Amino acid sequence: MKGMHLFCASPASIATCSRLDHRSMVRHGHRPLDPQKNKPVKPSDVRRKSSAHIHDLTSPPTSGSTRYLLSDRPFIDCLSDSDHVPAKPKHVVVLRVSIHCKGCKGKVRKQIPKMEGVTSFSIDLATKKVTVIGDVIPSSVLESVSKVKNARLWVYKGLRQPQPMAPKVEKKSDPKAQALKAAKAVKSGATFKKKAKKIRTKVTFHRPRTLKKDRTPKYPRISAPPRNKLDHYQILKFPLTTESAMKKIEDNNTLVFIVDIRADKKKIKDAVKKMYDIQAKKVNTLIRPDGTKKAYVRLTPEYDALDVANKIGII
Repeated sequence: MKGMHLFCASPASIATCSRLDHRSMVRHGHRPLDPQKNKPVKPSDVRRKSSAHIHDLTSPPTSGSTRYLLSDRPFIDCLSDSDHVPAKPKHVVVLRVSIHCKGCKGKVRKQIPKMEGVTSFSIDLATKKVTVIGDVIPSSVLESVSKVKNARLWVYKGLRQPQPMAPKVEKKSDPKAQALKAAKAVKSGATFKKKAKKIRTKVTFHRPRTLKKDRTPKYPRISAPPRNKLDHYQILKFPLTTESAMKKIEDNNTLVFIVDIRADKKKIKDAVKKMYDIQAKKVNTLIRPDGTKKAYVRLTPEYDALDVANKIGII
């Protein structure tokens, strides 16, 4: 109904509603007295005027009272044929939503009815297409659906669906051009090569070695380099001048030294080269019972051990 008008209950006025004029008007007059008004009222007869029964609106009351309609004609306040209420515009909002399973589809199905103005919607899981129809704003629909799933928007105003595009007409290619293209492909070889399987002859295998680069610190962690505690002065302590050592000098062209216990044969050979400028052919070492290390340095034939001993001052 367009609206229910309030009736004035004053005895001096009667509110009537004309069929042609929808505006209510007040006319002066005396209302007739109801002879049954003084009778006791039953609870079943008490009825709210705002919820009148439909039979009271389509037919006059049988008791002869005109309290409700005040006329013999039925009172139905409805819209006439001349009145036109414009329909709300409908929009079709098409979304592409990232739905991958039935669970995603259920989330979107629960979210769409929460929006105002939605009359109908459909969800296509195969094409990930969601269509919403109603008096809605595309941006609000996109914002609401994006709360549960990522979505992109296409908007079609009205109920029109996009017209299908005309089929593409394929151009027939020249047979000569196709032949030249095939010949070029044959000459260039296969576009891809199938990876050959590696033949393994052992049951064990190792992963490739990990590249380990040298350390290149931005600044030295030690302020001063450490001093070399085992230099050539520390390696050769003193020559040995016992009788057996002298016999080695004369018979075997060999010098005998007492060296540092931490020195090896290569270091002893380099120390002799640097200290006395002589080339050693071979070096043998042993540790004596007193804990010192003895080195036998045999010289090359170019050097005479006796001359070197005189030069050093052993003899």
